[in-house]
Amino acid sequence: MGVPIWLRTGDVSGIAPARKKPKGPVWLIAESSRGLGLTLAKAVLRQGHLAVLATRNTAAVQDLANTFPHTAAIVALDGTKPDDIARVIQEGKARFGSIDFLVNTAGVGYVPAVEKRTGEDTGRQVHVDFSGLDGT
Repeated sequence: MGVPIWLRTGDVSGIAPARKKPKGPVWLIAESSRGLGLTLAKAVLRQGHLAVLATRNTAAVQDLANTFPHTAAIVALDGTKPDDIARVIQEGKARFGSIDFLVNTAGVGYVPAVEKRTGEDTGRQVHVDFSGLDGT
């Protein structure tokens, strides 16, 4: 009688690498292509954390994702579409197993002088900045 042979994939945990949750917290950063979102994305990735880089302008974060190929994932996000938001969360969970931190740095600014604003402009800005959805 021979010795049994066990075939194991993965490491000593027995969990295949594709199914094992990467180490470190997972950040989903909405609008990570510029400003505060980009700065935060760079900081968390340099700390060894995982980041879902959600943005309309995916080309703007491609170099960052290339620098951190195992810990950064780019996902296109149009925050005006509620279904898109749900899809981004699902893609992030599929890639990294969970979302630990959600940061929304997206928003609408309105630069003209106060006397030139309309109620509609102000209402849109408040709506987008507080609900995250643009109704236009």
